[in-house]
Amino acid sequence: MKYLFILLFFVVTPILADVYRTVDEEGNVTFTDEPSVDAEKIKVEDNYNIIPAPAAVPEQVAEEQEETPYEISIISPAQNEGVRENSGSVTIRVQVSPELDSRKGDLLRYQFDGKQLGSLQSELTYLLTNVDRGSHIIVVSVVNSKGEVLKRSKSTLFHLQRYAGGR
Repeated sequence: MKYLFILLFFVVTPILADVYRTVDEEGNVTFTDEPSVDAEKIKVEDNYNIIPAPAAVPEQVAEEQEETPYEISIISPAQNEGVRENSGSVTIRVQVSPELDSRKGDLLRYQFDGKQLGSLQSELTYLLTNVDRGSHIIVVSVVNSKGEVLKRSKSTLFHLQRYAGGR
């Protein structure tokens, strides 16, 4: 029985093969486990990259999120919509249910291509001006008075088709 544990120890320990590096005439680098005449042996360290698992969400945070009854969606522009507007103006329209709780200081944060637009507001529409032609992403979030996100809309991708000028 004692020999079984010793044998098991050697079986489960990782077996590392030698690694060799070669460079051909064109400068292409190749790594392999088979030696060759012009191969350089690479020393492989035994330290492995270990990434810890994320901590579980505390129950208190999960309960706070459940208390947030908001549903938020972007109703205009629609997902993957092509918007034709030569001036570059696009109106974002949002639907929030139930209404924002002004007593708690809940407001909307509009984001356009990953950047916050203006300050937090309670308005359900936002006018973008002079938007470059191309594809853009909008996200709107309900945030509380501390700036914490209570609910985030799904991102909406739209494509602005704007006349670039004649040639």
